[in-house]
Order: sequence, then structure tokens, then C-alpha cells
Amino acid sequence: MAIAPRKTLQDTGDTQFQSTLHLVRRLGAAGDLPSSSCSSSSSSSSGSSGNSDNSSSSSSSSSSSSSSSSSSSSSSSSSSGVVVVVVGVVVEVVVVVVVVAVAVAVAVAVAVATAVAVAVIVVVVVVVVVVVVVLVVVVVVVVVVVVVVVVVVVVVVVVVVVVVVVVVIVDEEEKERAAAEKEDDRQTRTKKNRQKTKEKNKTKKKKTKTKKKENKRRKKKKRRRTKDTDRPHKIIRKDL
Repeated sequence: MAIAPRKTLQDTGDTQFQSTLHLVRRLGAAGDLPSSSCSSSSSSSSGSSGNSDNSSSSSSSSSSSSSSSSSSSSSSSSSSGVVVVVVGVVVEVVVVVVVVAVAVAVAVAVAVATAVAVAVIVVVVVVVVVVVVVLVVVVVVVVVVVVVVVVVVVVVVVVVVVVVVVVVIVDEEEKERAAAEKEDDRQTRTKKNRQKTKEKNKTKKKKTKTKKKENKRRKKKKRRRTKDTDRPHKIIRKDL
């Protein structure tokens, strides 16, 4: 087995010095230590690092100074650590509060937006339903009106046709009756005329006969007178 080399005092001092220097640098970067302590520690660290290479006596003195500085820096680092912890807790609390507030605000906004969307959807649905109902009512009313108008028109047409047919039938009947009456009157007049004609002919025959006799008598009488005037000596009077 290989035997591990023993650490000398110089190696131990160098290790402590390096850790102290690293802690001081961290605190200086964080701003927890004043600049004078940072500069003194850095100068002492530079001087001690230069002396550690020369002799072991300088390294022991640097290690003692580094231990004192490490004790002071550890106390300051503990206080700064508490401050850092408190600040971290406060920052975490603030971050949590802000995140919770943002989450609550987002949740409220989402809830409000959802409620508004639901209300808008309900209003739109109600409006659509009302419009559909109104359209259905209008269509039904229009259909009923159209049906009533059609029925009225059909009834009026039927009544007019019936009236026209009745008027035509009555007119035909009146014409037929008038024609029959006219025919009866004509036949009656014809019969009367025939009767009158017969009577007239009879009377005319009688008158003609009488007239003929009268004419004959007149002619005879006239002839007698002529004879009497022409030859008065030859008149033979019947009455003589």
C-alpha cells in the first residue's frame, strides 16, 4: 500500500488561507464587508502568499492572521447569512403573495369572462328562441290568413257560380215560359183572327150578295131611265 504523505503546517495554513480568501471574496462581492477589510484581507493574502513560498515562519504568522480574519469573517458572514435568509424569506413571501394575487386576479378575470360569455350565450339563445317563435307565429298567421282567404275566395266563387247558374236557369225558364205564353197568345190570336175572318167573310159574302143585287137593280133602273129619256114615246111603264 502506498503511504499518504503527511500534511505539513504550511499545507494546512495554505488550505485555511485559501478558504478564508474565498469567503472574503464572496462577502466582498455580496457587499456585506467594507472595502477596507476587503483590501486589507486582499493585501494580507497577497503578502502571505508571497511569504509562504519563502519560509515556514512566515506561513505560520499568515495562518494565525488568517485564522483571526476567518473568525471575524465567519461572524460577519453569519450575520450577513441571517440577513440574506430573512431577505430571501421576505422575497419568497412577496413572490408567493404576488403569484397568489395574480392567480386570484386571473381566476376572477376568467370567472367574470366566463360569466359574461355565459350571459351573452344565454341572451343570444333567448333572442334566437324569441325570433324563431315570432317567425313561427308569423308563418302560422300567414298560413291561416292564406287558408281563410282561399276558403273565402272558394266560397265566393261557388256562390257566384251557383247564383249565375240559378239566374241562367231561371232566365231560361222565364224565356221558355214567355215563349210558351207567346205561342199560346199567338195561337189564341190566330184562332180569334180565323174566327173573325170567318165571320167577316160571311158578312162580306152577304154584303157582296146584297151589293150585287143592289148594283144589278141600280143598273137596271139606270138603263130604264136612259131608255125613257132617249125614247120617251116607247116607254112602257109597268105601273100603267
